[in-house]
Amino acid sequence: MTQRLMPSVWRAMRVGDLTTKVGSGVTPKGGREAYLENGVTFIRSQNVLVGRLDFSDVAYISREMHSQMGGSIVRPGDVLLNITGASIGRSAVVPVSCGEANVNQHVCILRANEHVEPYYLMTVFNSRLGKRLIYESQAGGNREGLNFEQIRSFKIPTPSRIEQQLLIKIFMAWDHSIELSEQLIESKLIYKRELIQELIDSGQKGTAAAKLGELFKNRKTKGRSGLPTFSVTMNAGLVRRDSLDRKSETTLGPEQHLLIEEGDIAYNMMRMWQGASGLATEAGLVSPAYVVIRPRGKVDPAFASYWFKMPRVVKKFQDYSHGLTKDRLRLYFKDFATIALPLPPLKLQQQIAEAMQCCDSELDVLERKVALLKQQKKGLMQQLLTGKTRVKLPKGAA
Repeated sequence: MTQRLMPSVWRAMRVGDLTTKVGSGVTPKGGREAYLENGVTFIRSQNVLVGRLDFSDVAYISREMHSQMGGSIVRPGDVLLNITGASIGRSAVVPVSCGEANVNQHVCILRANEHVEPYYLMTVFNSRLGKRLIYESQAGGNREGLNFEQIRSFKIPTPSRIEQQLLIKIFMAWDHSIELSEQLIESKLIYKRELIQELIDSGQKGTAAAKLGELFKNRKTKGRSGLPTFSVTMNAGLVRRDSLDRKSETTLGPEQHLLIEEGDIAYNMMRMWQGASGLATEAGLVSPAYVVIRPRGKVDPAFASYWFKMPRVVKKFQDYSHGLTKDRLRLYFKDFATIALPLPPLKLQQQIAEAMQCCDSELDVLERKVALLKQQKKGLMQQLLTGKTRVKLPKGAA
């Protein structure tokens, strides 16, 4: 961003002039074998998310190795930036609660000096402006990798520390709203899982187990033209293929697909051991690699779609899947049909499905709210980080 496009009191400053340190670590000798169950936190690129650190899959190294890697010891307030791979550009500030930690070669440490607030620097890298700087630096041969010279050369719009602090308050307020909504979503998901478990447990007491082959029939009807094509996803169930971000080209004609009707369930035989199934709400086409099943009269289709996502049911699917390795497991219909599970009465199934659909409606509203808040924050960042919109400064502040 050039000086003429910014407010006159702002400066376009190089990251190298805003930091006292730009550098990364190394992978410990021995690679993964050097990691411990406890020790000093070792931050890798998967731990650096947009605006926060995630320690759910963190590695640890010995204190001796930590001392040997003294140049990449992180401090509270350091800005961490992913500099390689698909997560390039993700940035977060090290919180005080992190304790002693180190980083590998895929994570760059930016230590802010007196001209910039760490949170402001992080926010710039996570903004459209930061993404553009990184994209433009990748235009040559050095793709999906940033070096320290490139990072130091990045010029970013830099208001006074006072204005940076005011901007940070605005961004943090937005982040807080997003975080509260995401926490509410997580609570609703936990409630939903516990509710269906409780309702099914209470409804299947004293009922005999039935084989799934008695409850579902395998539909093998060929597809026909004029119908949309669907894919089975892990979380969203059955969705239109053209709504997915990923491209999926096929040379198969409609008649080479399988027909799926409203009320049918399709499952991915290679991922059913992970719960990859979905309920059809309209007629369509699915891949011949899927299995299409039709509930018989004893099973409510909507209930079955939730039932098949329950952890203990998914565990059954895994037990009955066959393959030399886990990533080659397949659940064929002949094996699916032999699985025996206790089933609540049909009336209770319908009540459970209605309760789950109410939960889904509430979750959908919350997820839309989070998506809107994130979109609004992006637009706000674009306005505030370029100076197109200014915050009101205290009297006498530049």
